[in-house]
Amino acid sequence: MSSEKPFHFRTRLIRTLLPTFLGTLLLIFILTAGSIVATFHFSDRRVLEDELAEISSAVQFQGRVVPPRYHWTEPHHTHAHPRQNPQFVQLFSRDGTLLFASENVNILRTYPRFLVKQDGFFTDNRAGYPMLFLTRGIYDSGRRLIGFIQVGQYEVDRSHLYGMALMGLATIVLVAMAAWWFLLKKLARRATRSVEIISDAAQKVSLHTRDYRIPEIPDVDLETLQLTQTLNDLLARLQKNYDEMAAFTAHAAHELQTPITALVGAVEVALRRERTPEHYKETLKSLHTELGAMRDMVRSLLELARLEHTTNETLQDRCDFSKIVLDAALDVQMLLKDEKVTLKMDIHPNVQVVGDKELLKRMTENILDNARKYTESGGITIHLSHDPPVLMVRDTGLGIRQEDIPHVGKRFFRAKDTSAKGIAGSGLGMALVNEIAEKHHAQLLVTSLPNEGTTVTLRFQTPKTP
Repeated sequence: MSSEKPFHFRTRLIRTLLPTFLGTLLLIFILTAGSIVATFHFSDRRVLEDELAEISSAVQFQGRVVPPRYHWTEPHHTHAHPRQNPQFVQLFSRDGTLLFASENVNILRTYPRFLVKQDGFFTDNRAGYPMLFLTRGIYDSGRRLIGFIQVGQYEVDRSHLYGMALMGLATIVLVAMAAWWFLLKKLARRATRSVEIISDAAQKVSLHTRDYRIPEIPDVDLETLQLTQTLNDLLARLQKNYDEMAAFTAHAAHELQTPITALVGAVEVALRRERTPEHYKETLKSLHTELGAMRDMVRSLLELARLEHTTNETLQDRCDFSKIVLDAALDVQMLLKDEKVTLKMDIHPNVQVVGDKELLKRMTENILDNARKYTESGGITIHLSHDPPVLMVRDTGLGIRQEDIPHVGKRFFRAKDTSAKGIAGSGLGMALVNEIAEKHHAQLLVTSLPNEGTTVTLRFQTPKTP
Protein backbone atom coordinates (compact mmCIF):
# COMPACT_ATOMS: atom_id res chain seq x y z
CA MET A 1 0.00 0.00 0.00
CA SER A 2 1.33 3.45 -0.91
CA SER A 3 2.46 5.61 2.00
CA GLU A 4 1.75 8.87 0.14
CA LYS A 5 -0.92 11.07 1.64
CA PRO A 6 -3.99 11.17 -0.63
CA PHE A 7 -5.06 14.51 -2.06
CA HIS A 8 -8.48 16.08 -1.80
CA PHE A 9 -10.74 15.60 -4.79
CA ARG A 10 -10.61 19.32 -5.56
CA THR A 11 -6.81 19.29 -5.63
CA ARG A 12 -6.72 16.20 -7.83
CA LEU A 13 -9.31 17.68 -10.20
CA ILE A 14 -7.33 20.91 -10.56
CA ARG A 15 -4.05 19.04 -11.01
CA THR A 16 -5.62 16.85 -13.65
CA LEU A 17 -7.29 19.60 -15.67
CA LEU A 18 -4.68 22.35 -15.27
CA PRO A 19 -2.13 21.00 -17.84
CA THR A 20 -4.89 20.41 -20.38
CA PHE A 21 -6.34 23.88 -19.88
CA LEU A 22 -2.95 25.61 -20.06
CA GLY A 23 -2.03 23.61 -23.14
CA THR A 24 -5.31 24.58 -24.78
CA LEU A 25 -4.78 28.26 -23.94
CA LEU A 26 -1.23 28.13 -25.32
CA LEU A 27 -2.46 26.50 -28.53
CA ILE A 28 -5.20 29.12 -28.90
CA PHE A 29 -2.64 31.86 -28.24
CA ILE A 30 -0.26 30.52 -30.89
CA LEU A 31 -3.02 30.00 -33.44
CA THR A 32 -4.44 33.48 -32.84
CA ALA A 33 -1.03 35.15 -33.07
CA GLY A 34 -0.25 33.19 -36.21
CA SER A 35 -3.60 34.15 -37.70
CA ILE A 36 -2.95 37.85 -37.05
CA VAL A 37 0.51 37.71 -38.67
CA ALA A 38 -0.79 35.70 -41.62
CA THR A 39 -3.67 38.14 -42.10
CA PHE A 40 -1.30 41.11 -42.35
CA HIS A 41 1.02 39.25 -44.74
CA PHE A 42 -1.80 38.23 -47.01
CA SER A 43 -3.07 41.80 -46.91
CA ASP A 44 0.33 42.96 -48.20
CA ARG A 45 0.26 40.26 -50.83
CA ARG A 46 -3.17 41.37 -51.98
CA VAL A 47 -1.90 44.93 -52.44
CA LEU A 48 0.93 43.69 -54.66
CA GLU A 49 -1.39 41.36 -56.55
CA ASP A 50 -3.72 44.27 -57.32
CA GLU A 51 -0.79 46.42 -58.50
CA LEU A 52 0.49 43.62 -60.74
CA ALA A 53 -2.92 43.10 -62.26
CA GLU A 54 -3.41 46.83 -62.91
CA ILE A 55 -0.02 47.38 -64.58
CA SER A 56 -0.10 44.09 -66.54
CA SER A 57 -3.41 45.05 -68.07
CA ALA A 58 -1.96 48.35 -69.26
CA VAL A 59 1.24 46.95 -70.78
CA GLN A 60 1.25 47.15 -74.60
CA PHE A 61 2.98 44.86 -77.03
CA GLN A 62 4.12 46.30 -80.34
CA GLY A 63 6.80 43.82 -81.27
CA ARG A 64 8.26 44.64 -77.91
CA VAL A 65 7.08 45.36 -74.35
CA VAL A 66 5.92 48.98 -74.02
CA PRO A 67 5.23 50.19 -70.44
CA PRO A 68 2.27 52.45 -69.67
CA ARG A 69 3.62 55.94 -69.05
CA TYR A 70 0.88 56.97 -66.64
CA HIS A 71 1.80 54.28 -64.12
CA TRP A 72 5.44 55.26 -64.25
CA THR A 73 4.66 58.78 -63.06
CA GLU A 74 2.47 57.90 -60.08
CA PRO A 75 3.86 59.22 -56.74
CA HIS A 76 4.35 55.81 -55.20
CA HIS A 77 6.49 54.88 -58.22
CA THR A 78 8.71 58.00 -58.03
CA HIS A 79 9.43 58.22 -54.30
CA ALA A 80 11.45 55.77 -52.22
CA HIS A 81 10.92 56.85 -48.60
CA PRO A 82 9.30 54.09 -46.54
CA ARG A 83 6.73 56.47 -45.03
CA GLN A 84 5.24 57.06 -48.49
CA ASN A 85 4.71 53.32 -48.93
CA PRO A 86 6.44 53.22 -52.35
CA GLN A 87 6.14 50.39 -54.84
CA PHE A 88 9.08 49.44 -57.08
CA VAL A 89 8.09 48.21 -60.55
CA GLN A 90 10.36 46.54 -63.13
CA LEU A 91 9.67 45.07 -66.59
CA PHE A 92 11.88 42.29 -67.93
CA SER A 93 12.05 40.54 -71.28
CA ARG A 94 11.56 36.84 -71.62
CA ASP A 95 15.28 36.26 -71.15
CA GLY A 96 15.34 38.32 -67.94
CA THR A 97 16.81 41.55 -69.41
CA LEU A 98 15.65 44.67 -67.57
CA LEU A 99 13.65 46.81 -70.00
CA PHE A 100 12.04 49.46 -67.81
CA ALA A 101 12.03 50.41 -64.16
CA SER A 102 10.10 52.93 -62.11
CA GLU A 103 11.93 56.11 -61.08
CA ASN A 104 12.24 55.14 -57.45
CA VAL A 105 14.21 52.00 -58.39
CA ASN A 106 17.05 54.26 -59.55
CA ILE A 107 16.96 56.19 -56.27
CA LEU A 108 17.97 53.02 -54.38
CA ARG A 109 21.37 52.23 -55.87
CA THR A 110 21.49 48.83 -54.14
CA TYR A 111 18.05 47.79 -55.38
CA PRO A 112 18.35 44.54 -57.43
CA ARG A 113 18.34 45.02 -61.24
CA PHE A 114 17.81 41.36 -62.04
CA LEU A 115 14.75 39.19 -62.43
CA VAL A 116 13.80 37.22 -59.32
CA LYS A 117 11.97 34.19 -60.65
CA GLN A 118 10.35 33.28 -57.41
CA ASP A 119 6.63 33.54 -57.07
CA GLY A 120 5.43 34.50 -53.60
CA PHE A 121 6.61 36.30 -50.49
CA PHE A 122 10.22 36.54 -49.49
CA THR A 123 12.40 39.11 -47.77
CA ASP A 124 15.47 40.68 -49.36
CA ASN A 125 17.61 43.01 -47.25
CA ARG A 126 20.12 43.99 -49.97
CA ALA A 127 18.34 47.28 -50.47
CA GLY A 128 18.81 48.12 -46.82
CA TYR A 129 15.14 47.48 -45.94
CA PRO A 130 13.04 44.35 -45.66
CA MET A 131 11.39 43.92 -49.05
CA LEU A 132 8.59 41.86 -50.44
CA PHE A 133 8.63 40.82 -54.13
CA LEU A 134 6.07 39.35 -56.48
CA THR A 135 6.84 38.32 -60.05
CA ARG A 136 4.31 37.53 -62.78
CA GLY A 137 4.58 36.70 -66.44
CA ILE A 138 3.15 38.97 -69.17
CA TYR A 139 1.30 37.30 -72.06
CA ASP A 140 0.00 38.57 -75.38
CA SER A 141 -3.42 37.92 -76.80
CA GLY A 142 -2.26 34.50 -77.98
CA ARG A 143 -1.21 33.58 -74.47
CA ARG A 144 2.46 33.69 -75.39
CA LEU A 145 4.97 34.80 -72.79
CA ILE A 146 6.48 38.15 -73.79
CA GLY A 147 8.09 39.23 -70.53
CA PHE A 148 7.91 39.59 -66.77
CA ILE A 149 6.73 42.26 -64.36
CA GLN A 150 8.22 42.45 -60.91
CA VAL A 151 6.77 44.54 -58.09
CA GLY A 152 8.32 45.11 -54.67
CA GLN A 153 7.52 47.11 -51.60
CA TYR A 154 8.83 47.65 -48.13
CA GLU A 155 7.65 45.23 -45.53
CA VAL A 156 5.36 47.27 -43.32
CA ASP A 157 6.63 47.63 -39.78
CA ARG A 158 3.78 46.41 -37.61
CA SER A 159 5.78 45.69 -34.49
CA HIS A 160 3.65 48.12 -32.49
CA LEU A 161 0.48 46.38 -33.73
CA TYR A 162 1.94 42.99 -32.89
CA GLY A 163 2.87 44.24 -29.45
CA MET A 164 -0.64 45.54 -28.85
CA ALA A 165 -2.11 42.29 -30.15
CA LEU A 166 0.15 40.26 -27.87
CA MET A 167 -0.80 42.38 -24.89
CA GLY A 168 -4.47 41.96 -25.75
CA LEU A 169 -4.06 38.20 -26.11
CA ALA A 170 -2.13 38.02 -22.85
CA THR A 171 -4.90 39.94 -21.10
CA ILE A 172 -7.52 37.61 -22.55
CA VAL A 173 -5.48 34.58 -21.44
CA LEU A 174 -5.14 35.93 -17.89
CA VAL A 175 -8.86 36.71 -17.69
CA ALA A 176 -9.67 33.25 -19.07
CA MET A 177 -7.35 31.62 -16.53
CA ALA A 178 -8.95 33.57 -13.68
CA ALA A 179 -12.45 32.66 -14.90
CA TRP A 180 -11.42 29.03 -15.36
CA TRP A 181 -9.92 28.90 -11.88
CA PHE A 182 -13.07 30.37 -10.36
CA LEU A 183 -15.41 28.05 -12.27
CA LEU A 184 -13.27 24.99 -11.59
CA LYS A 185 -13.13 25.65 -7.85
CA LYS A 186 -16.88 26.24 -7.83
CA LEU A 187 -17.46 23.03 -9.78
CA ALA A 188 -15.13 21.06 -7.50
CA ARG A 189 -16.78 22.54 -4.41
CA ARG A 190 -20.20 21.59 -5.74
CA ALA A 191 -19.03 18.08 -6.61
CA THR A 192 -17.45 17.49 -3.20
CA ARG A 193 -20.25 19.11 -1.22
CA SER A 194 -22.52 16.15 -1.84
CA VAL A 195 -19.76 13.71 -0.91
CA GLU A 196 -19.05 15.63 2.29
CA ILE A 197 -22.74 15.59 3.24
CA ILE A 198 -22.91 11.84 2.58
CA SER A 199 -19.68 11.26 4.54
CA ASP A 200 -20.93 13.29 7.51
CA ALA A 201 -24.23 11.45 7.48
CA ALA A 202 -22.48 8.06 7.34
CA GLN A 203 -20.40 8.96 10.41
CA LYS A 204 -23.61 9.63 12.36
CA VAL A 205 -24.89 6.09 11.78
CA SER A 206 -24.32 3.71 14.69
CA LEU A 207 -26.16 0.94 16.50
CA HIS A 208 -28.04 3.55 18.48
CA THR A 209 -28.87 5.70 15.44
CA ARG A 210 -29.36 2.95 12.87
CA ASP A 211 -32.65 4.51 11.76
CA TYR A 212 -30.76 7.63 10.57
CA ARG A 213 -30.74 8.21 6.81
CA ILE A 214 -28.77 10.51 4.53
CA PRO A 215 -30.86 13.68 4.14
CA GLU A 216 -32.08 14.84 0.76
CA ILE A 217 -29.42 16.98 -0.91
CA PRO A 218 -30.85 19.92 -2.86
CA ASP A 219 -29.76 20.70 -6.42
CA VAL A 220 -27.64 17.60 -7.08
CA ASP A 221 -26.95 15.63 -10.22
CA LEU A 222 -28.72 12.38 -11.03
CA GLU A 223 -25.70 10.19 -10.18
CA THR A 224 -25.37 11.67 -6.68
CA LEU A 225 -29.11 11.29 -6.12
CA GLN A 226 -28.90 7.62 -7.14
CA LEU A 227 -25.90 7.13 -4.84
CA THR A 228 -27.81 8.67 -1.93
CA GLN A 229 -30.82 6.44 -2.57
CA THR A 230 -28.61 3.37 -2.87
CA LEU A 231 -26.84 4.13 0.42
CA ASN A 232 -30.17 4.76 2.17
CA ASP A 233 -31.48 1.45 0.84
CA LEU A 234 -28.30 -0.21 2.14
CA LEU A 235 -28.78 1.41 5.55
CA ALA A 236 -32.41 0.25 5.59
CA ARG A 237 -31.36 -3.34 4.80
CA LEU A 238 -28.65 -3.24 7.46
CA GLN A 239 -31.13 -1.91 10.01
CA LYS A 240 -33.63 -4.60 9.07
CA ASN A 241 -31.00 -7.33 9.30
CA TYR A 242 -29.74 -6.02 12.64
CA ASP A 243 -33.24 -5.76 14.06
CA GLU A 244 -34.03 -9.26 12.85
CA MET A 245 -30.77 -10.53 14.33
CA ALA A 246 -31.50 -8.83 17.65
CA ALA A 247 -35.04 -10.21 17.69
CA PHE A 248 -33.74 -13.61 16.64
CA THR A 249 -31.16 -13.62 19.45
CA ALA A 250 -33.74 -12.52 22.02
CA HIS A 251 -36.25 -15.15 20.90
CA ALA A 252 -33.60 -17.86 20.78
CA ALA A 253 -32.44 -16.97 24.30
CA HIS A 254 -36.00 -16.97 25.54
CA GLU A 255 -36.91 -20.25 23.85
CA LEU A 256 -33.78 -21.94 25.16
CA GLN A 257 -34.19 -20.49 28.62
CA THR A 258 -37.61 -22.12 29.10
CA PRO A 259 -36.51 -25.75 28.62
CA ILE A 260 -33.22 -25.12 30.46
CA THR A 261 -35.16 -23.73 33.43
CA ALA A 262 -37.45 -26.76 33.35
CA LEU A 263 -34.45 -29.09 33.23
CA VAL A 264 -32.72 -27.37 36.15
CA GLY A 265 -35.95 -27.36 38.17
CA ALA A 266 -36.56 -31.06 37.55
CA VAL A 267 -33.01 -31.93 38.59
CA GLU A 268 -33.18 -29.75 41.71
CA VAL A 269 -36.45 -31.36 42.79
CA ALA A 270 -35.00 -34.83 42.21
CA LEU A 271 -31.94 -34.01 44.35
CA ARG A 272 -33.73 -32.59 47.36
CA ARG A 273 -34.25 -36.04 48.87
CA GLU A 274 -34.10 -39.66 48.04
CA ARG A 275 -36.62 -40.76 45.42
CA THR A 276 -38.00 -44.05 44.26
CA PRO A 277 -36.64 -45.57 41.07
CA GLU A 278 -39.98 -44.86 39.39
CA HIS A 279 -39.72 -41.18 40.29
CA TYR A 280 -36.19 -40.95 38.89
CA LYS A 281 -37.42 -42.68 35.76
CA GLU A 282 -40.19 -40.08 35.31
CA THR A 283 -37.66 -37.31 35.85
CA LEU A 284 -35.38 -38.78 33.17
CA LYS A 285 -38.31 -39.04 30.76
CA SER A 286 -39.10 -35.36 31.35
CA LEU A 287 -35.46 -34.45 30.81
CA HIS A 288 -35.43 -36.52 27.60
CA THR A 289 -38.47 -34.66 26.26
CA GLU A 290 -37.07 -31.23 27.05
CA LEU A 291 -33.66 -32.12 25.63
CA GLY A 292 -35.31 -33.43 22.47
CA ALA A 293 -37.13 -30.10 22.05
CA MET A 294 -33.86 -28.24 22.58
CA ARG A 295 -32.11 -30.48 20.06
CA ASP A 296 -34.81 -29.79 17.45
CA MET A 297 -34.58 -26.05 18.08
CA VAL A 298 -30.80 -26.00 17.79
CA ARG A 299 -30.98 -28.06 14.63
CA SER A 300 -33.49 -25.62 13.15
CA LEU A 301 -31.27 -22.68 14.08
CA LEU A 302 -28.28 -24.32 12.43
CA GLU A 303 -30.32 -25.01 9.28
CA LEU A 304 -31.46 -21.39 9.14
CA ALA A 305 -27.85 -20.25 9.48
CA ARG A 306 -26.80 -22.64 6.72
CA LEU A 307 -29.55 -21.36 4.46
CA GLU A 308 -28.20 -17.81 4.71
CA HIS A 309 -24.97 -18.98 3.06
CA THR A 310 -26.65 -21.16 0.43
CA THR A 311 -26.10 -19.88 -3.12
CA ASN A 312 -27.96 -20.58 -6.33
CA GLU A 313 -25.02 -22.68 -7.56
CA THR A 314 -25.85 -25.34 -4.96
CA LEU A 315 -29.52 -25.47 -5.95
CA GLN A 316 -29.19 -26.75 -9.50
CA ASP A 317 -30.06 -30.46 -9.13
CA ARG A 318 -33.19 -31.89 -10.75
CA CYS A 319 -35.06 -33.58 -7.92
CA ASP A 320 -37.92 -36.06 -8.05
CA PHE A 321 -40.31 -34.02 -5.94
CA SER A 322 -42.99 -36.70 -6.20
CA LYS A 323 -40.80 -39.20 -4.35
CA ILE A 324 -39.81 -36.60 -1.73
CA VAL A 325 -43.46 -35.77 -0.97
CA LEU A 326 -44.50 -39.43 -0.98
CA ASP A 327 -41.76 -40.44 1.48
CA ALA A 328 -42.68 -37.58 3.83
CA ALA A 329 -46.39 -38.46 3.56
CA LEU A 330 -45.74 -42.12 4.42
CA ASP A 331 -43.75 -41.07 7.49
CA VAL A 332 -46.66 -38.89 8.67
CA GLN A 333 -49.10 -41.71 7.95
CA MET A 334 -47.16 -43.95 10.35
CA LEU A 335 -47.54 -41.32 13.10
CA LEU A 336 -51.28 -40.95 12.43
CA LYS A 337 -52.19 -44.64 12.69
CA ASP A 338 -53.19 -44.31 16.36
CA GLU A 339 -54.96 -40.94 15.94
CA LYS A 340 -58.40 -39.91 14.69
CA VAL A 341 -56.99 -38.23 11.61
CA THR A 342 -57.09 -39.57 8.06
CA LEU A 343 -54.52 -38.86 5.37
CA LYS A 344 -55.43 -38.56 1.68
CA MET A 345 -52.74 -38.41 -0.99
CA ASP A 346 -53.07 -37.22 -4.59
CA ILE A 347 -49.47 -37.17 -5.76
CA HIS A 348 -48.79 -37.01 -9.48
CA PRO A 349 -45.76 -39.04 -10.52
CA ASN A 350 -42.50 -37.67 -11.94
CA VAL A 351 -42.94 -34.07 -10.77
CA GLN A 352 -39.51 -32.45 -11.19
CA VAL A 353 -38.18 -29.49 -9.20
CA VAL A 354 -34.74 -27.88 -9.52
CA GLY A 355 -33.08 -27.40 -6.15
CA ASP A 356 -31.54 -29.19 -3.18
CA LYS A 357 -33.04 -32.56 -2.31
CA GLU A 358 -32.40 -32.39 1.44
CA LEU A 359 -33.83 -28.88 1.75
CA LEU A 360 -36.94 -29.85 -0.22
CA LYS A 361 -37.36 -32.87 2.03
CA ARG A 362 -37.07 -30.79 5.21
CA MET A 363 -39.54 -28.22 3.88
CA THR A 364 -42.12 -30.87 3.04
CA GLU A 365 -41.66 -32.62 6.42
CA ASN A 366 -42.20 -29.34 8.30
CA ILE A 367 -45.43 -28.58 6.42
CA LEU A 368 -46.83 -32.05 7.05
CA ASP A 369 -45.65 -32.04 10.69
CA ASN A 370 -47.50 -28.76 11.31
CA ALA A 371 -50.66 -30.18 9.74
CA ARG A 372 -50.41 -33.26 11.96
CA LYS A 373 -49.73 -31.33 15.20
CA TYR A 374 -52.60 -28.88 14.79
CA THR A 375 -55.23 -31.39 13.56
CA GLU A 376 -56.92 -33.33 16.35
CA SER A 377 -59.64 -34.86 14.19
CA GLY A 378 -60.73 -34.88 10.59
CA GLY A 379 -58.20 -35.28 7.87
CA ILE A 380 -55.15 -34.07 5.99
CA THR A 381 -55.07 -33.89 2.20
CA ILE A 382 -51.85 -33.81 0.16
CA HIS A 383 -52.07 -32.80 -3.49
CA LEU A 384 -49.10 -32.53 -5.85
CA SER A 385 -49.44 -31.57 -9.51
CA HIS A 386 -47.06 -30.42 -12.26
CA ASP A 387 -46.81 -27.75 -15.01
CA PRO A 388 -45.96 -25.85 -12.89
CA PRO A 389 -45.19 -27.98 -9.81
CA VAL A 390 -47.69 -27.13 -7.05
CA LEU A 391 -47.82 -28.72 -3.58
CA MET A 392 -50.96 -28.16 -1.53
CA VAL A 393 -51.48 -29.45 2.03
CA ARG A 394 -54.92 -28.94 3.53
CA ASP A 395 -55.95 -29.88 7.09
CA THR A 396 -59.10 -29.58 9.22
CA GLY A 397 -57.26 -28.53 12.35
CA LEU A 398 -57.08 -25.55 14.67
CA GLY A 399 -56.70 -22.90 11.99
CA ILE A 400 -55.10 -19.46 12.19
CA ARG A 401 -56.66 -16.08 12.82
CA GLN A 402 -56.53 -13.65 9.89
CA GLU A 403 -54.38 -11.11 11.74
CA ASP A 404 -51.78 -13.83 12.41
CA ILE A 405 -51.47 -15.07 8.81
CA PRO A 406 -49.04 -12.31 7.64
CA HIS A 407 -46.66 -13.34 10.45
CA VAL A 408 -46.56 -17.01 9.45
CA GLY A 409 -43.00 -17.76 8.32
CA LYS A 410 -41.32 -15.33 10.70
CA ARG A 411 -38.80 -16.80 13.09
CA PHE A 412 -40.17 -17.84 16.51
CA PHE A 413 -43.69 -16.70 15.64
CA ARG A 414 -46.42 -18.84 17.19
CA ALA A 415 -50.12 -18.00 17.25
CA LYS A 416 -51.55 -17.39 20.73
CA ASP A 417 -54.13 -20.14 20.29
CA THR A 418 -51.48 -22.81 19.78
CA SER A 419 -49.50 -21.71 22.84
CA ALA A 420 -52.65 -21.58 24.98
CA LYS A 421 -53.55 -25.15 24.05
CA GLY A 422 -50.12 -26.43 25.04
CA ILE A 423 -49.05 -27.61 21.58
CA ALA A 424 -45.26 -27.97 21.55
CA GLY A 425 -43.22 -26.03 19.06
CA SER A 426 -40.48 -23.44 18.65
CA GLY A 427 -41.89 -21.24 15.87
CA LEU A 428 -39.04 -22.19 13.54
CA GLY A 429 -40.77 -24.84 11.41
CA MET A 430 -42.61 -22.46 9.06
CA ALA A 431 -39.65 -20.06 9.16
CA LEU A 432 -37.57 -22.84 7.60
CA VAL A 433 -40.33 -23.51 5.08
CA ASN A 434 -40.39 -19.83 4.11
CA GLU A 435 -36.58 -19.58 3.78
CA ILE A 436 -36.30 -22.77 1.72
CA ALA A 437 -39.17 -21.65 -0.55
CA GLU A 438 -37.44 -18.33 -1.19
CA LYS A 439 -34.16 -20.07 -2.02
CA HIS A 440 -36.02 -22.22 -4.58
CA HIS A 441 -37.93 -19.22 -6.00
CA ALA A 442 -41.21 -20.80 -4.91
CA GLN A 443 -44.31 -18.85 -3.90
CA LEU A 444 -45.65 -19.68 -0.43
CA LEU A 445 -49.33 -19.03 0.24
CA VAL A 446 -51.14 -19.70 3.54
CA THR A 447 -54.92 -19.49 3.87
CA SER A 448 -56.80 -20.40 7.02
CA LEU A 449 -59.95 -19.99 9.09
CA PRO A 450 -60.10 -20.54 12.88
CA ASN A 451 -61.48 -23.99 13.81
CA GLU A 452 -61.88 -24.93 10.14
CA GLY A 453 -58.35 -25.68 9.05
CA THR A 454 -55.35 -24.37 7.12
CA THR A 455 -54.16 -24.74 3.54
CA VAL A 456 -50.49 -24.31 2.68
CA THR A 457 -49.68 -23.97 -1.04
CA LEU A 458 -46.23 -23.98 -2.65
CA ARG A 459 -45.96 -23.00 -6.32
CA PHE A 460 -42.61 -23.70 -8.02
CA GLN A 461 -41.27 -22.55 -11.35
CA THR A 462 -41.45 -25.03 -14.21
CA PRO A 463 -37.94 -26.48 -14.68
CA LYS A 464 -36.33 -25.96 -18.07
CA THR A 465 -36.03 -28.98 -20.34
CA PRO A 466 -32.42 -30.24 -20.24
